[in-house]
Amino acid sequence: MTTGVCTNLPSRCSKAAAKEKLPMSGTGAVCPECASPLQAVPNQMAKGLPGGWLLGGIAAVALAAIVALFFSFSRGPSVGKSVASGGYMLRLAGSNTIGSQLAPALAAAWLQSKGATDVKIAARPGVPEKVVSANLQGQVIRIEIKAHGSATAFTALGDGSADIGMASRAIKPDEVTALAKLGDFHSAASEHVLGLDGVAVVIPTSNTIQKLSLNDLQALFSGKTANWSALGGPNVPVSIYARDDKSGTYDTFKELVLRGAKLGTAKRFEDSAQLEQSVAGDPGGIGFIGLPYVKTTHAVAVNDGPAAPLLPTVFSVKTENYPLSRRLYLYTATSPANANVLDFARFALSPGGQKIVRDQQFVDLEFAAGPKAPSVAASECRLSPRFPGDKDAYCQLRRSGEQLGTSFRFRTGSTELDNRAVADLQRVVTRMKLSPDKQLVLAGFADGSGAYGVNCALANSRAEAVSKAFATEGLTPKVVSFCSELPVRANDSAAGRELNRRVELFLT
Repeated sequence: MTTGVCTNLPSRCSKAAAKEKLPMSGTGAVCPECASPLQAVPNQMAKGLPGGWLLGGIAAVALAAIVALFFSFSRGPSVGKSVASGGYMLRLAGSNTIGSQLAPALAAAWLQSKGATDVKIAARPGVPEKVVSANLQGQVIRIEIKAHGSATAFTALGDGSADIGMASRAIKPDEVTALAKLGDFHSAASEHVLGLDGVAVVIPTSNTIQKLSLNDLQALFSGKTANWSALGGPNVPVSIYARDDKSGTYDTFKELVLRGAKLGTAKRFEDSAQLEQSVAGDPGGIGFIGLPYVKTTHAVAVNDGPAAPLLPTVFSVKTENYPLSRRLYLYTATSPANANVLDFARFALSPGGQKIVRDQQFVDLEFAAGPKAPSVAASECRLSPRFPGDKDAYCQLRRSGEQLGTSFRFRTGSTELDNRAVADLQRVVTRMKLSPDKQLVLAGFADGSGAYGVNCALANSRAEAVSKAFATEGLTPKVVSFCSELPVRANDSAAGRELNRRVELFLT
């Protein structure tokens, strides 16, 4: 039987320190103590060990080579000697939104959490790539980050040039098929929701417009709507302000608002603060920026179809109800050979990693005890006459309870929780420990397609499915159903219907 030695640092694993030979069942074999990859030690070497330690001639040379290889791996594939990882401890590829600033900051913080010193982030000239380097126990280690776009995450994972894929969109079915040799990329073991991204649309405070639909925004930013008077605003020409092509915020806006239309004649900015100040001083201005940059302008509420307009807030982005919000993902092989991969992913989703997400001006996944969700007017929460129950029930829930910063959603066409919801189960359990006297209430919603009565049953079944998941954690939530009321997206698209199928969470 083939045996191997653990490739972790000797200071972090007793089996690595003892160079204990462990049985290997395949190429993905890992240490039973620390889950680091095993480096094979051929059986014939073991047989050539008289008395367990003495070797002669060629056998001694071979053992020396194995020991040297072991020590290069014992410091991780970070020392520039591992052909498999190109000399890097980790290699990330994909989304510029993540890879530009967030991923390097996460990589630096992860290395520092392991005791690394002299951590540096260096950009490669002329390309959206960075290398994070550090000193760890006397060895120089490096992490490579290539941010050429979300699609490259999956090609790089497939050809082995990356260990972790970064994506500002969910993986597509054909990409899942192409990566099947690395595992099920729809599974929670491979798809890790890192955080959320939200974009605010801003106008000067002199403009009295309060809300705009996604269709209005597309017309404005494509140049189709040239004067604010066409939307009930002042009689002034529209001036478009936009981030530059290298901006992750622009990538988000292009995908969610322009949707294939070309950006009209616009003043482009590398800096969000400068863009915001320019819009503030232009009576006809309109622009888009990250949430933290809204200072001297007015952010408009945005709606999709019949859904109620929502202002861009951390809360509306966390619940994914705000139309200009999206998820950010890390994708990994289901059982990666490099143990650093899952260790990095776990760090990114930990409280420490989520602080980095916040610091980099994205929306994190954490929720702790705090103020209630923003209040809503009765017109925005009152249920329709066809609802078979108290028409004010949802308003009462919003007013009396604390809505948690998440909405559970499901895999397409099922009552199975999606991967963000699976991770949020534990976050809710942790949050409940802060308020042991509170009741958890699950409010189920369906999309608007099909018969209303059927939608009521579907909304209830989804809330019941979530209740059963919480039951495994020792919680007994209260379940309520609101049928297909109060959509957060238009029901005329598959993506919109999927977001309307949700379970909102309250503490009462």
